[in-house]
Amino acid sequence: MGFRLALLVLFFLAIGLALRGLLRTKEKGGISGLHIMLGHLLALLFGVIISPQVFSVIDPTTKKGLVPILELSFGWVGFLFGFQFNITTLRRIPGSYIGRALAEALVAFAIAGFLGFCLLKAFRERLEFNEAEVFRTALALGAVLSISAPTLIAFFNKKIRVRSPLVNLLVVIASIDGLVGVFALGIINVIWHPAGLEMHLSVLLMILLGFEQAFLIWLLLRAERKAIPTAILGIGVLTLGAGMSAYFGLSPVVPGVLAGMIAANLAPGLRQRLARMLMTAESGLYIGLIVLTGVFLPSGLKSHVWVGVVTICIAGVFNRFLGKTLGATLVLPSGNTGVCAKTRFLFSCSLQSAGALILVVALCYNQTIVGSKPPLVVITALCAFVIGEIISIYATPRLLRELGKNAGTSR
Repeated sequence: MGFRLALLVLFFLAIGLALRGLLRTKEKGGISGLHIMLGHLLALLFGVIISPQVFSVIDPTTKKGLVPILELSFGWVGFLFGFQFNITTLRRIPGSYIGRALAEALVAFAIAGFLGFCLLKAFRERLEFNEAEVFRTALALGAVLSISAPTLIAFFNKKIRVRSPLVNLLVVIASIDGLVGVFALGIINVIWHPAGLEMHLSVLLMILLGFEQAFLIWLLLRAERKAIPTAILGIGVLTLGAGMSAYFGLSPVVPGVLAGMIAANLAPGLRQRLARMLMTAESGLYIGLIVLTGVFLPSGLKSHVWVGVVTICIAGVFNRFLGKTLGATLVLPSGNTGVCAKTRFLFSCSLQSAGALILVVALCYNQTIVGSKPPLVVITALCAFVIGEIISIYATPRLLRELGKNAGTSR
């Protein structure tokens, strides 16, 4: 088992370094959104191929040994996501943008959660769920299907370079979407704690673990100056935080996001060094997480259960698209200058990309809370991840060019 784990970790490191080198050499336009999507699909396919369901390169015993690595990725992605919420940056954002972003996120969450609840009620017996599991799963579907990712938006805007208030609004909405999804996961974790821990204790532990990781990172940055040792020790800190979260029955992504938000507001010099540490250590993380998603895909479900799972997955992707579309209509009223029906449609499609965060939240829910029940949320999140990237890769460049034409600033 140890040899197989070592080979997999070595693969993650190698692919991370290769990607870093490729991005540096092709920085001026060689990497396209299509390349990113194909890379993610190939990583998923690779994970399925090496999983116990196909060639069993990763057998069930080794798969259990991968759980700590999976938990580390939960905490690490959460930290990376939370790190973007810097108070200095947030002060530059108009308050109306944050209000609109929150409204869109809540609309998307409500639509995905409510329609998911209706479907789960209809398929309850087929899925072998009780009433409490129906409500909990509906909340989890609302959480994962409301998530958007600013990463792909930033990637395209770096290439197209458009100055428009709507681009800033798009990024803010994507960030708030993710925060609402993680917050909803935390609520689910607190209410349905796997060991039945009291709610106030669960909340207190989440907060303490978030502050503990941020404090250790702060001490590390003050004591260590070199980039590589800092990155290695930083990974150790986040590993410790993720491990402690899992030990207490908490989803590691939630304390990870809190730790990232606190760490992002350290003294400016320390924050810049922390940003460099993240760039050094994150190579291969997303690809590795997608590979692990393929490895941890379920098998052996009964045929009647699969019928319900597939139906709800397809409906979930549609619910996500509907929620994002209605949310975009809410935050982009037709009276705005330069906002036509085409722009609103492209805007909502650009929010379909959910990045690795949707996989993290779904896997975190499945590993920590759901137990042995059908991994409906994971499969739905995976479908939304793939289809969302396809839609966003088509829509985001077109939206940016459209906004560039209206503003006359596209270069």
